[in-house]
Amino acid sequence: MKMWIITLLFLTCSEVSAQSWNRIFSKMKKIQYKELRKQFKDNPVALDFFKLYNSTREEIFYTNYLQIVENDTIFFLERYGDGENRYLLSTIWNKKTLLSYTGCQDSIKVEYNEICFPAYMMRLCSTWSIDAIRKEEEINATALPITYNCLTRVIISHNKYSIQCIFFRDFFLLNRDVNSHIYYRLGEYDIFGNDINFKK
Repeated sequence: MKMWIITLLFLTCSEVSAQSWNRIFSKMKKIQYKELRKQFKDNPVALDFFKLYNSTREEIFYTNYLQIVENDTIFFLERYGDGENRYLLSTIWNKKTLLSYTGCQDSIKVEYNEICFPAYMMRLCSTWSIDAIRKEEEINATALPITYNCLTRVIISHNKYSIQCIFFRDFFLLNRDVNSHIYYRLGEYDIFGNDINFKK
């Protein structure tokens, strides 16, 4: 079983070793946990989501194709919802590949080139615009119950890596965000900020 996972991992990210990804995920877990404790302290729902994402994320990552090269930046965006159904909602992407997965742990659906979050939010994440994210929290994080998103950025450069993570309240602006996933799917919205036509 371990050999099968390692083989798949080499196929998934051929220029990044399996050992490197094991170290990256281990460090990522520690950094996320530190940020989670600052945000939620000992909240059992948040801790449960943390455990679910850490087990599911690696399985999704190891068994689905992601075009990752030696020098790359990979983003992980994960929704921490309510405690009723433990529903997972996440998008993983870089400049070459994007996949999303949704569902409960025993029934996960994976889709390529489909975003689970508003395209404008994805752009702020992709450009690591933390000040703009915090401003959106103040203005447009009005839905109840409050939900949070965990954003993690992994930068790989010359066999070294750095990991950053933040939690932020989910935000949504109707006129801007309601159909943004369709614009993205049609290729009319670049989440890395290179288009000029999308309404801000």
